[in-house]
Amino acid sequence: MKQLLILAFLFIIQNMSAQYLNGSVFEYDIASDNILEVYYKDLSICEIDLEKQKIVNDFYWFEDGIIYEIDTDYEQIIGKYNKNEITIYDETYILSKPVFSKMKLAKTTDAKFELKIACNGNKITIEEGNAQIQDILKLWLIMKGAERVIQRNKNADNFFEVIQTGSSF
Repeated sequence: MKQLLILAFLFIIQNMSAQYLNGSVFEYDIASDNILEVYYKDLSICEIDLEKQKIVNDFYWFEDGIIYEIDTDYEQIIGKYNKNEITIYDETYILSKPVFSKMKLAKTTDAKFELKIACNGNKITIEEGNAQIQDILKLWLIMKGAERVIQRNKNADNFFEVIQTGSSF
């Protein structure tokens, strides 16, 4: 009986850590169909379609500028998002993207609330500082960080292509 209880306890703990975004460093891989698969500690947490600005998670669904909370019994709209702004439960956050520094997320109603998002390689790091943020914000920030890294790579490829084309004349 003890073994069964221990096994059940371990199963519950494993599922709990797989379903919530407790950390701040996330990795992603780009699949062949241009869908990002996002991982936290080797556990898949969501899929992101950057072309359609769509995020699919076990608990949340981002599509067409609307954020849905999903459960087995219901689906409810909890917010909206666009290019650089997200509103969740009537709280609005603005994302700024300085060219040579980390992206920053600020809350419109609280000047002290600020998060920094670092994007490097296939890793997105959310520096929470004193503020604990919701999983919904983390998912959106992961999408924005991945967009930034991919855009940087495209810009670098275009730059080198122009240099190669120019040097061939």
